[in-house]
Amino acid sequence: MSKSQVVLNSQTAFRMFANRTEFKSAAGQEAPPYDPARKIKRWFDSNAGADGLPEVIYQNNIMSRPDGTFVLKNGAPVVRPLVLPVEEARTVNLPPEDPSGNTAIQPGWTEIPCPFRDLTQDEILVVAGAEAGFLSGKVIMIRNAKLFEVEQARLADESGKFTAADRAILKAIADKLGA
Repeated sequence: MSKSQVVLNSQTAFRMFANRTEFKSAAGQEAPPYDPARKIKRWFDSNAGADGLPEVIYQNNIMSRPDGTFVLKNGAPVVRPLVLPVEEARTVNLPPEDPSGNTAIQPGWTEIPCPFRDLTQDEILVVAGAEAGFLSGKVIMIRNAKLFEVEQARLADESGKFTAADRAILKAIADKLGA
C-alpha cells in the first residue's frame, strides 16, 4: 500500500464497533437493545446535542447504495451531508450475535454510514483502482495528492530499473533458499 493513500474505512470520525461484544469491551456497558425497525448503526457521537439543537449535521458522508457500494459521479465518490436526530446520533443500534460471536446480517438490513474525518487541504477522495480502470465503487481512499504525485514520479523514474529494494528482496529470497 502506498504511503500517500489510506482506506476510507480506517479514517472515520468516530470509532466503529463490529458487534455488541466489541462495544461492551470498549464502552464498559452493554449496547442498547437492538431495534430492527431502525437501521444498523455501528458508531455513536458522544457530543451530539451539546449545541442544544435537535439534529446533528455530519458534512463528511459518502452516499452509498443498499448493496453497500458507493455512489459515484464522474468516477468520484459523492459526498452529501448526513442529518440525524440527536437521539440517533448518540447511540448505536447493533444487531445480536450468533453463538460464534458473528453478527448475522439479514437481507435488506441497511446501515447508517459513519462520517469520515475532515480532509486536509492536500487530501482528496478517490476510488481505489481508478487509475487502472477499475471503478467498482466498493473501496474509497483518502489520497494525499502531493505525496501521491511524488510517489508516481519516483515510480516512473524507477520504471524498468533494478532498484535497491529489488536487490534486497532477491537477497532475502536467496538467503532463504541458502543460495
